[in-house]
Amino acid sequence: MIILPDKNIPRAKFLVPVPTHEWRTPSLAQPKNQFGHEPREVRHRVTARLDDGHVVWRGYFDNREDFDAFLWAIATGNLPYDRYVQRLPTPWWPGLDPGVMYHFATLRYVTSLSGSNQTDTVPTDWNSGNNFIDVIASGGSGAAAGPNKASVTGGSGAAWSRSGNVALTSGGSATYRLTAGGAAANPGAGAPIGGNAGSDAWYNGTALVGSSVGAKGGLAGVANAASPSTATGPAGGAAASGVGTTNKFSGGAAGNATNSSSAGSSGGGGAAGPTGNGVTSANGATDSAAAGAAGDAGAGGAGGAIGNNNGGNGTEFDATHGSGGGGGANKGSGASVTAGSGGNYGGGGGGASTTAGFTSTSGAGGPPLIYMNYTPATASGGFNLAMMGF
Repeated sequence: MIILPDKNIPRAKFLVPVPTHEWRTPSLAQPKNQFGHEPREVRHRVTARLDDGHVVWRGYFDNREDFDAFLWAIATGNLPYDRYVQRLPTPWWPGLDPGVMYHFATLRYVTSLSGSNQTDTVPTDWNSGNNFIDVIASGGSGAAAGPNKASVTGGSGAAWSRSGNVALTSGGSATYRLTAGGAAANPGAGAPIGGNAGSDAWYNGTALVGSSVGAKGGLAGVANAASPSTATGPAGGAAASGVGTTNKFSGGAAGNATNSSSAGSSGGGGAAGPTGNGVTSANGATDSAAAGAAGDAGAGGAGGAIGNNNGGNGTEFDATHGSGGGGGANKGSGASVTAGSGGNYGGGGGGASTTAGFTSTSGAGGPPLIYMNYTPATASGGFNLAMMGF
């Protein structure tokens, strides 16, 4: 027969203990984002891979105690038998087959916005020798036009940067900057106006230059009141101006907009991400609106469709975090209109135009994100992870 572990025996710790407040999900009283998602700051991920690198299972834990219990069960060979682990929400895994290797990491998302530098507390179990930090800056907003016969473009997507093995003091502090995306533009009954640029974002520094990792924000949408006219969309946030020791990519540009007898507008560019540059939005056909573009070379959030449609939420890091798509442009006729905002995170907002006597509001730029991925320090000196193939 199989002797199951006694639940009354104190469970050893595999990971270095950390204060509960470092990993607990933020209060559900905090406001949801534009996509209806609750804020979530820390998650724990376990990935099972075969010898050839093929991923056969991946599980996420929002409770660090469950995460620790799972890793301890693997390390002690009790994964198939541990009663506590068997009751967890993800009850299936490949087991302890010699051909399966388990890799684990803590995923941390910093999303708090401010117009000035902020101070972050470095996790107690931070591992300076096994980590990477990604930064997606904020997207630019689109331009807007109320009067007839104007051309307005969307805002461009933000850049992405990554640095690896960033040296931080566990339990210490680091300075970072995350500022909201470019605000939506609304000219009222006045002349067409350009959008607002997104802001640069960085971590572990007081400015972009000199930080450990940082990225450039998307640029503002462009307005051209002449008729006929073409407004040239702005370039995306430039990778070359960012800071990253591992890789950097540029945000997607916004397409051009053209008018002749009416008004034209283009969608926002997509944010860059770990797969590549943000996608450039399509040029708008004469006197027409155009859709936004996808983020991260197509692997991020989808571009918003024509109309008041936001860019898609990126999912490269988990189900709610990644590189956002650009917002869709909107064009009205005898009505006030609003364009789509850039997706989470870093997507450009769409341009908006309508006929005289009505108002248009462009799409805002998507917010920025800092993503921290690290292998937490272990407490169980009796287990050598390298020897065990973890």
